[in-house]
Amino acid sequence: IAVLSVAVCPVIMAVTTPRTLLAQVLGWTPLRWLGERSYGIYLWHMPIAAFTPRLTQQLYPWQVGLGQVVLTVFLASVSWRFVEDPIRRGALSRPKPDAEGNVASRKPVVLRLTVGFVAIVVLAGVVMAGTMKLPQPSRQELAAANARPSSPSPRPRPSPSPEPTVPTPTIPLIALPEPGAFGQTACHTVVHLGDSTSRGLVSENYLPDPAQRMDAQYIKAGATSMIDGVGDAMAIVEHWNGEPSGFDRAQSIAASAPPDTCWVVALGLNDAATIAIGGSPFLADDRIDQIMSQVRPGERVMWVTTITQPWADPVYNNEYMAGWNASLIAAMDHYPNMRVYDWAADTATWDPAKVAEYFTDDGIHYTTPGCAMRAHMIARALATAFPAGQEPTKSPIISAGTLADNEAQVFPPPPPPPPEGSASPAASATSQG
Repeated sequence: IAVLSVAVCPVIMAVTTPRTLLAQVLGWTPLRWLGERSYGIYLWHMPIAAFTPRLTQQLYPWQVGLGQVVLTVFLASVSWRFVEDPIRRGALSRPKPDAEGNVASRKPVVLRLTVGFVAIVVLAGVVMAGTMKLPQPSRQELAAANARPSSPSPRPRPSPSPEPTVPTPTIPLIALPEPGAFGQTACHTVVHLGDSTSRGLVSENYLPDPAQRMDAQYIKAGATSMIDGVGDAMAIVEHWNGEPSGFDRAQSIAASAPPDTCWVVALGLNDAATIAIGGSPFLADDRIDQIMSQVRPGERVMWVTTITQPWADPVYNNEYMAGWNASLIAAMDHYPNMRVYDWAADTATWDPAKVAEYFTDDGIHYTTPGCAMRAHMIARALATAFPAGQEPTKSPIISAGTLADNEAQVFPPPPPPPPEGSASPAASATSQG
């Protein structure tokens, strides 16, 4: 700040010297006009931006931005004309007596200023109300406008040698479950570390049916128990409202977890946002290392990538999430016991209507159907990554399959009604008895 203050001094000296080039440029009439109204522009831009619907800004960014600039300058011009400039010229000062010693009344001037001020407030209110009435796109429209291209088909890795003397089996980049199959995992005890996006997976408020919750899904996949490591607003390093961080939670669980525990880590949302805004010196690799440091040798770990939608708070922009996901995939080079379930890639192929159905209004968390689907797909991915009776998959990235395949398992269609005139099985049994 001190260096900046000193650097500004030559600029001020140049501007106050009329013959300098900088003074002539800044003395240009349009710039002087803006400069006189700059304080009003400063005052009016914030309420206009605050009252503009966020979803409208996201779908029409440059159109809304241009409109905000025009409205800001317009209100600043009106307030300058009817309030600021009259006061600057002494409208509220005590009138001087004329040659005969008479002093003009200040009431007309005060009345004009009052009327002008009230008119500006009313005009501003109309403008703010108008901005709030701007058409807001639905979540389906936002999802469609920002639809991501489908993930590429799994491709085998090229052979490390152009002419191998011994055939080397190729390893798919992405491991997929068998269509229609849920699979069984070699994991017995599963630790589920997660932030608030996992809260709905273990909550009876979101999932009244116990069979749809995360612990039941792990058991369905062959595990015997789940250790709940979910915390609201949890990041790996930071503490929210004095709550344990992700590292704290992992450390305390590791101290008492049974041998050969499996870990599912669904953290990263808050970490990615904190890193993006420069709120911590701990980068993605540091945070991943902290969790992995609590995993005992030989224990299997599956991280879950994270994703947000276009209508989410800009702090949780999905570009930040993509950077975090890339760090997860890169970390597998250092941890052979680690796999990554690419939840973000699976959901990126969904139809916009399904995205709007499964994500909440904040674009970060999940609805009740979304929680049921996510719990099912995470457990299915775990069974694919670490299958029972087999070695862990060599594929570094895991998919839980298509949405249609998973919906058929999570929300199976009801059985068709019996044909008209036919008796139900119960009725037939009764009549035969």
